[in-house]
Amino acid sequence: MTFSEEYKKMCDCEEVQCCGFGPCKIPNQSEVQNWIFQYGSCQYKLLSDMYEWATENRPCMKGRSMEEMWLMFYMWRDHSKVWDGQKWVKE
Repeated sequence: MTFSEEYKKMCDCEEVQCCGFGPCKIPNQSEVQNWIFQYGSCQYKLLSDMYEWATENRPCMKGRSMEEMWLMFYMWRDHSKVWDGQKWVKE
């Protein structure tokens, strides 16, 4: 699987490295989803939350891969961080 350079940069952070990934081992979409789903929340509720979040942030989502969107949702939901184009910052 080929990942964008920006996605690789997004994965080079402490939160992703704590999950066993990082700049040399990039998580795919299902792996990021597993981080979110592991907390036992209803998957339908999480999908609904992700949809609501993505539609509220529509300008930021244009042209994003599903991996990027799920990682952005994970970082926002679990770590209160947003991607500023260069790094993750506290919201």
